[in-house]
Amino acid sequence: MARNKRNATEEVLPLLALRGIVAFPGSPLKLELNSINDILAVAASQGSDNRMFLVALKDPAHAPSADIEDYHAIGCTATITDAEKYGNGLRITVSGISRAFLAEISADGLRASVFPLQSEDDTLDFPGVKELLDETMRLTDELIRLLPGIPEELKTAFREAKTPGGKADGVALSMLAGFEHKQSVLEECSVKRRLLVLNNAIKEEMPIIREDLYVHGKVRTALEENQREYYLKEQLRVIREELGMDEDDEEAIEYYAKIDHAKLPEEVREKLIKEVGKLSKTPYASAEATVQRNYLDTVLEIPFCRSSAERADVKIAEKILERDHYGMEKVKERILEFVAARQLNPQLKNQALCLVGPPGVGKTSIGISLAKALGRKYVRVSLGGVRDEADIRGHRKTYVAAMPGRIVTALTQAKVNNPLILLDEIDKMGSDARGDPASAMLEVLDGEQNKAFRDHFVELPIDLSNCLFVATANSLQNVAPALIDRMEVIELASYTAEEKLAMAKELTFRGLIFLYR
Repeated sequence: MARNKRNATEEVLPLLALRGIVAFPGSPLKLELNSINDILAVAASQGSDNRMFLVALKDPAHAPSADIEDYHAIGCTATITDAEKYGNGLRITVSGISRAFLAEISADGLRASVFPLQSEDDTLDFPGVKELLDETMRLTDELIRLLPGIPEELKTAFREAKTPGGKADGVALSMLAGFEHKQSVLEECSVKRRLLVLNNAIKEEMPIIREDLYVHGKVRTALEENQREYYLKEQLRVIREELGMDEDDEEAIEYYAKIDHAKLPEEVREKLIKEVGKLSKTPYASAEATVQRNYLDTVLEIPFCRSSAERADVKIAEKILERDHYGMEKVKERILEFVAARQLNPQLKNQALCLVGPPGVGKTSIGISLAKALGRKYVRVSLGGVRDEADIRGHRKTYVAAMPGRIVTALTQAKVNNPLILLDEIDKMGSDARGDPASAMLEVLDGEQNKAFRDHFVELPIDLSNCLFVATANSLQNVAPALIDRMEVIELASYTAEEKLAMAKELTFRGLIFLYR
């Protein structure tokens, strides 16, 4: 503790007692004063060029007195830069000047005799100061990461300080939480000792801060959960009041809450609200109520407005295609042209590809690689053996065991409205007395019609224009000509003997790597 008052001139200044606060040289401090002694001390400062002596009480609960033992030995001289009245008190802003030693207090406790103190070793050239200051800055950066709410002006204040002692004072004022730690830094005139005390104080406080943050996080999570529960309960109460519903109609209320939180087009929202109204008036155990619940659950799962971000990048697509497929240079080139078109025009819609080739040449895997390249969700729809138009358009919901068509089911599985949908084996679709699924597929692939595709089960317009359709076929012979016109055909030939040999070598090499691991 520095109490050396040699070579210093004694000054008599108005005394302002601080409770649990430490004033530092070079830093502003805002105070609210209410006691008559504090206000008198501010008034007395006018006769001392607005200068005062600020010193902390040892016991913040103790009233200021004329007993010097009630105060810490080291305080700070300061200048009042601003003062304004509020109610019966004063708000003042003071700017610290220098450390000072408290030598004596007047009998009325309003003035103090002090000796200003100068910082020692306040240069980076002094042995050990630079190393200690570097450690201070490292610890400060760690504190800032722990406490992101620290005002920017406080960070700037200590970083712009010109001397090591000024930086130490700035860090102590803005970063240290403990009063005793701040006071111990203030009492060191030796900058080397001051930095050492400051670093030790930060190290002592850091585990406490981490523990406080952990507890605070737990409390905040619990509060957020309670607030969310309260918010939902209030929503349910308002819904009950608006619709004149009974307290025990919890099922309908739950559906209303789901509709309210789901992102749905207005037409869909209105339709579902009507269906919930019907459900609330239907006996719980009736077959009709089961149909309505199934309908509501199904429609609420459809991603009407949820989409994923697309990444159309030719270089990434080329890398993925080269990694996943050997040979097929013309096919890869055509796929890359397709990706390039999307990269140049991200708003391009209603594109459909048809990969044609014999079994085993990689049609399905090309579709998977394209989905990876574009960053789209991938979902496969198997069309082999489909003969019923309802497999595409869905069944009327009034029928027993009714369900939506495969296209809507694919959207539900993808959970976004812009996936890549692989229409596998489109040439294996047939037709019989139950309708022609190829006719329904025409509407799915038509850019003018699929913007409002209506599934018989859902009975609501569903926008398929954001989907990317990739069909596969062994041959175009059994595919309807109108359907072929909707798609861009890319032919895949069988692998040559050279390509098969290269793939076999690659697979063998990967197998050996796996075994050696």
